[in-house]
Amino acid sequence: MNRIRLTAFAALLMAAVPATAGAQTFWDFVALNGAPLGPGGTNAPVNYAGPYNVCNVGLGCVALSVNTTNTRVLFKWNSDNVSTNDEKGVGICQPNATRGCDGDEVGDFASSWLLLDLSGLAPLTTVLSVTIASLDLESYAFDLCATATTGCGSDITGSGTASQAVWLVPITQGTAQWIRFKPGVSGNYIVQGITTTTAPEPGTMGLLATGLVALTGAGIFRRRNRNK
Repeated sequence: MNRIRLTAFAALLMAAVPATAGAQTFWDFVALNGAPLGPGGTNAPVNYAGPYNVCNVGLGCVALSVNTTNTRVLFKWNSDNVSTNDEKGVGICQPNATRGCDGDEVGDFASSWLLLDLSGLAPLTTVLSVTIASLDLESYAFDLCATATTGCGSDITGSGTASQAVWLVPITQGTAQWIRFKPGVSGNYIVQGITTTTAPEPGTMGLLATGLVALTGAGIFRRRNRNK
């Protein structure tokens, strides 16, 4: 690459720093939690009190919790279902002395919400989509918030069909520090994960561009010395 092309590339890289995006990451809450826990429902374990951190090396952590004190985060995996994916995800459990767990999905209890705290993620991280499951003719509802209780946007809602029970819901309301999953209009659901992207730090990209400019200058200097 000649010095003109290298200089132009460096200038283009520096100009593009603010808009540069990193690779997408799917936070599979069940897989990142470890071994599957289940089946769900009345046989589900109840010893997974929130907040529960799901972490990815280098990208930080997502903390899962529930907004009411008598409920717990439940990682559900129901392998008996027709589909291998539509009963995997995170739900809500209210401990029961005889059955172990009352409920196993978001929406089983109108006053209990599943909360995702995204403030522990790497800087410049944006949520691109949410994966909702167990939507056989049922609906979901969630909103994006600045905190666990304030700065929330309008509810994002939708529903599944008899032929598709796992839905990838794109996020178009910008960045948020919290996602609150609430009861749907009809029925209930579980949350399989979120997809994020993290832009490189502007300083890192700037250093790379500066290095290219320096290499260009070194090449010019060597050529001048050879021509003397």
